[in-house]
Amino acid sequence: MKQGVAALVGLLLLPAAGHAGSVFEHPAQTIQLGVSALHFRYKEVDDDGSMLDREDGNLPGVYAAARVERDKAIVMATLSYHWGTVKYDGHVIETMERHQTDTDEAIAEATLTFGHYLGESRRTALYLGGGYRHWQRNIRSRGNVGGINELYTWAYGILGGSLRLWRGSDVLLAMDARATYPISPKLRIHWPGNQGYLTLQLPSRTGYRIAFPLEVALNPRVTLAVAPYYEYWKLPKSDAVLIGDATDYYAVWEPESTTKNVGVTLSLGF
Repeated sequence: MKQGVAALVGLLLLPAAGHAGSVFEHPAQTIQLGVSALHFRYKEVDDDGSMLDREDGNLPGVYAAARVERDKAIVMATLSYHWGTVKYDGHVIETMERHQTDTDEAIAEATLTFGHYLGESRRTALYLGGGYRHWQRNIRSRGNVGGINELYTWAYGILGGSLRLWRGSDVLLAMDARATYPISPKLRIHWPGNQGYLTLQLPSRTGYRIAFPLEVALNPRVTLAVAPYYEYWKLPKSDAVLIGDATDYYAVWEPESTTKNVGVTLSLGF
């Protein structure tokens, strides 16, 4: 055990030989494994813009990525998963009385992008691709107000670019910006104690994500990456779905919502 730990420490502390007198370059193939932290902020609003409910809190997570470069071509895949409990502040729909509780969140996301460097300097790259978002939202019951389980899912298109801001012998700082567009987003609703689910089709709006990845070469084989980011999603109000029969029914719809997240990933690349 001690020998294994010593070997890992020795690998990380090897001098970054091969970078001296040169500049930082991405390896042809990289696997990144790490952790992440997300400050989650979600809000639903009524037609007049007044707040219906909001959720706010910090979620821990894990992160993995794979990157391959061939000549000027770049292929990159990412996986992330965040989970935890956040504060819910909203209203009871029937009475509009204020209601506060907790919400259990679980957000899984995957992306695959294909890019190309512009010019021989490789300072700028453009890319396109797609992703998939799976967000489980379980609002807990409290007092005489019941809970509700919601599952949001959507694929989305990606169009973005990266710009190298600064590069040294062992350090690379860049900016990455992308537009995201949800494709046929859906919301599946389940009220605990009831059988079956209700599914709503949600409209789409363009979102975006901005990141500033900083990479440091610890040695020729290991890279430390820190990437703070901000992301924005918006889903307009859905059409109403009628539940019940001709004499006893009610309408269910999803209000307009925005998600504004600030996060950071910390990973080692091999």
